[in-house]
Amino acid sequence: MKDINLLLGILSARKQFDFKRNAGIAGLIIVIVAVLLGGAYFGLGYLANQNDNKTAQMKSEMANYQEVLDVKTAISTKTGQLESINELISAVNSTTLVKSAFFNVISASLNGSVFLTGIALNEDGSVSIAGKAAARPDITYFVYTLKTTDYFTEVAVSSVNEERKTEGQENITYDFSATAQVKEVVTVG
Repeated sequence: MKDINLLLGILSARKQFDFKRNAGIAGLIIVIVAVLLGGAYFGLGYLANQNDNKTAQMKSEMANYQEVLDVKTAISTKTGQLESINELISAVNSTTLVKSAFFNVISASLNGSVFLTGIALNEDGSVSIAGKAAARPDITYFVYTLKTTDYFTEVAVSSVNEERKTEGQENITYDFSATAQVKEVVTVG
């Protein structure tokens, strides 16, 4: 029995010794893991900070690109407007011009009681005339005078409307519209 007790004593001493040794290794492993976790924590914090800086930098670059995009859009809009203006100028340059004598003839055809409210030169070479007169014979005389000129053919009155200023009084005016075909047209181009 002595041998068994001796053997038990050796095993229990070895277990104590192994426990102390294992506790030291476990403590060392805990310290190493803590250092590694701390390093990982600070490393990840540093990487997150770098990522935030890169994100902020990319956002500022995107804002710059947005400004560039806005400028490009404004330039495209202005280019479209300029093209429209160029088309308009081309259309004006290619349209029919009428000599200033044309307006002098119309003015000379007016008498003291007829005045014009509008003149429109149409693309087909016709002229639309709108005006007012004190009496119907004044409109007739105006149309007759236009027919006798060398500038117009087919002068015709389109409409005549009587307009009373106040009810019951003889203060009457006549609105009229007429059309005339221009004989001579000078084109530029």
